[in-house]
Amino acid sequence: MFSIVKTTRAGWINLHYVRQLETEKKENTAVTVITWSSGDRQLFYGEDARIIAAKWEEDLNELALCEAI
Repeated sequence: MFSIVKTTRAGWINLHYVRQLETEKKENTAVTVITWSSGDRQLFYGEDARIIAAKWEEDLNELALCEAI
């Protein structure tokens, strides 16, 4: 159900393997921290962080709509 998203620096990211995603803003810079299903953590900054967080939110909303049906 989760998407593959293209980032500007890290290439393609498969959101299917995300265990946890955290977003925050530090000193006017967006930060997204992904904990992968393997337990590894990866940080994304700026535009990449915003792209990933937006797609994650979009996928969660789509999943909620599917479950409501």
